[in-house]
Amino acid sequence: MPAVQRLSNTVTRTVTPTLDTPAAGWIGSTNTAVLGDFVTIDANGRVTIAVAAGSNVGANTTLALFAGPGSVASGTATGTTVQIEYFDNNTRIELQAVDNAGAPVATTAAMVGDSYELRNVGGIYCVDTATTTNAKVQVVAISPRYAVGEVGGTLICKVVPAARIGG
Repeated sequence: MPAVQRLSNTVTRTVTPTLDTPAAGWIGSTNTAVLGDFVTIDANGRVTIAVAAGSNVGANTTLALFAGPGSVASGTATGTTVQIEYFDNNTRIELQAVDNAGAPVATTAAMVGDSYELRNVGGIYCVDTATTTNAKVQVVAISPRYAVGEVGGTLICKVVPAARIGG
């Protein structure tokens, strides 16, 4: 069975992305992020990871993409300036399909149109195709890079409006 893998060039857009630099900056502490990771804004206005590895994104968590600098490491100072990219209806992101334990699963045509939860598998965000309670992404297509039914295949998704920072 293939391992979960970080994909390159996973985000596509048909319009110029909307970027923001939240005034409160990065949350600091042990959180880390690389370009394209899902992030959220905490109660203090700081950018932080959307969810810890091994978990699904929570019901009330809204999302954006980490847009720079290239990465933030553990121990980065609280308040460090970072950028985020807001999701809109034109943003598509390619994510691997996994089960609720984080293991890669076969894609199916029936997944297209359905909405699922987002899971952090070892620092890599994936579509948890077994869980729909707190859906964060809607599948719009099966990636042409893999055959339908291939274990470890990827899905082209959009973040559902209720799960976007700024809605």
